[in-house]
Amino acid sequence: MAELEAEQQKTRAEIAAYLREFADELATGEKVTLLVGEDSATVNPPETLTFGVEVEQDSSLLEADDEQSVSFELEWVREEREETDDELDVK
Repeated sequence: MAELEAEQQKTRAEIAAYLREFADELATGEKVTLLVGEDSATVNPPETLTFGVEVEQDSSLLEADDEQSVSFELEWVREEREETDDELDVK
């Protein structure tokens, strides 16, 4: 199983463009390939999957900087491969 993880500083506009591109690919119903440098991972989400959103706000009265984050997660169980017409047979 391929694992791919990346974290970069980007502007709001750059992040929005990336998320739009991902959303457009997801909407096609086809496989989606994510690239990080020369590494890649391809996923094939089913039509229905679990979507989660998490918002965290870590604040401390002693610290001036409050750390906040928003995470999106798509989760599904990979479906069994369907049998193809390429089965071995003798006629």
